[in-house]
Amino acid sequence: TIIRLDCGINSLLESGQHIEDEEVFVAVEDEKIVGFVSIYLPNNFIHNLFILPEYQGRGIGKILLEKVLTFIVEPITLKVEIPNINACLFYEKFGFKKISAHENEEKPYYLYKYICHEKSWQISFEDITKENYLKYITLKVKQHQEEFIASNVFSLAQALFYSKAKFQGILANKIPIGFYMTIQCNDLFEYEDGIEQPFLWRFMIDKNYQSKGFGKKALISIIEKIKQDYEAKILLTSCISKKGSPEEFYLKIGFKKTFDKIQNENILKLELSPSI
Repeated sequence: TIIRLDCGINSLLESGQHIEDEEVFVAVEDEKIVGFVSIYLPNNFIHNLFILPEYQGRGIGKILLEKVLTFIVEPITLKVEIPNINACLFYEKFGFKKISAHENEEKPYYLYKYICHEKSWQISFEDITKENYLKYITLKVKQHQEEFIASNVFSLAQALFYSKAKFQGILANKIPIGFYMTIQCNDLFEYEDGIEQPFLWRFMIDKNYQSKGFGKKALISIIEKIKQDYEAKILLTSCISKKGSPEEFYLKIGFKKTFDKIQNENILKLELSPSI
């Protein structure tokens, strides 16, 4: 059985390896942890893959590595200490390529990289419920982005007081990576003589999944969903016009600047044509 653990564990299996602030999957047999893999997500780096000696040779390492390859975004890197030939052969069977040798280091190692262009990450959505909400309130943007978007905790709290708000979690290959929320703009502010228009109230991608194409792919899918959910010709959103804000991202998608504001944010408008 493979179980995903919370980040922040200091040590595991007395392996001597530290895995603080990393994503961790453990292999369990007969209620005993027999192996684990830890991943540093910002760099897509496999830090540790460890199996108890008495459980090696049973395919547990293979199962853990396969889990990683369906969980993190390419390219994936890892180090193998020289001269661990068995480990080199193990990773090479999975398609890892040796890209450099660092023989003059205190602990010499090979650097391996994995790229599989055929792998397709599927964007999907799910309703947020009492069973899964913890996965979404722990998603965070980068620190410098916090001034531009409310936390998911705050957004979910706001939704309690706006009955027409629609919100869902964003998944990539069934992994929670983001959150979005829409509403009719006139439930928030008056716009163009009371004409009802959909408003993208919140949109965020977790810091560990940014700059990897997920934001664009997810937003395009959300726009298609909005076309189905609302009978409207335009979609509105808003953001602060400032360095580091998401404004440039929205403009690249096709949103246009307007001269309207909501509080201190500029309203952006997207024409909802049959295809985007």
